[in-house]
This record gives sequence, structure tokens and C-alpha cells, in this order.
Amino acid sequence: MGEGYVLSLICPEDFQDVFDLGLQMHGEGAFRPLDYDRDRVFRFLQQYVDNPDINFGIVGRRDGALCGFFMGYVSPYFFGRDLIATEVLWYVAPADRGSRLGVRLLRSFESWSRLSG
Repeated sequence: MGEGYVLSLICPEDFQDVFDLGLQMHGEGAFRPLDYDRDRVFRFLQQYVDNPDINFGIVGRRDGALCGFFMGYVSPYFFGRDLIATEVLWYVAPADRGSRLGVRLLRSFESWSRLSG
């Protein structure tokens, strides 16, 4: 059922793997002609480590290899005081698509979002 995936909150030790898998994601998308900068990506990921009250980053691994990640945050709704949750990045490696990993990453974000307000 669990398909052998282990989910964990992102930490600095994950950054290089997320950068590498992110490059694959970048290459699949409409923005692939745009720059993909290591320093910028690492600074972006550091925000998720430094501000866990508002930022959520999770990775999914199988046998130690990074297979997917999810980044999101909570912020006040534009027109009121309620908080809303927003997905920023959500990616599962092609070899792991069709598994439950993507759903598990999303459900983890949803649970965290409810706890965050």
C-alpha cells in the first residue's frame, strides 16, 4: 500500500536532490527556455526550512532516492483575515507517476494547512 515511499519535511541535506529533480521538472514545462539557477533555487528552499510556520516543504524518497516533492505556504486571504493555503511546486518523477506518492504529498500539505489555521 505505502509503495515504499518515505515522506519527510525538507531539510538542507535535500537541497541538491531537489535541485536535480527540479531541473527535470523545469525541462518538462513551458518555462524550460528560462534560466534555472542553483543559488536561487537553494535560497528558495532555505525559506521552507527557516519559516516552517508559514512554509511547507516535503520530499518523498524510495530506497533513498528522491522521487517527488511538494512546496506550499499559508497566507492571509487578500480580502479578509482568513488564511488560505497555496501550492507552489508539486512534482513526481516520471518513473513514480501512477503511484500514490503525489496524492500522499498533497494530503500531507492539506493536513499541515488545516493545522496552520
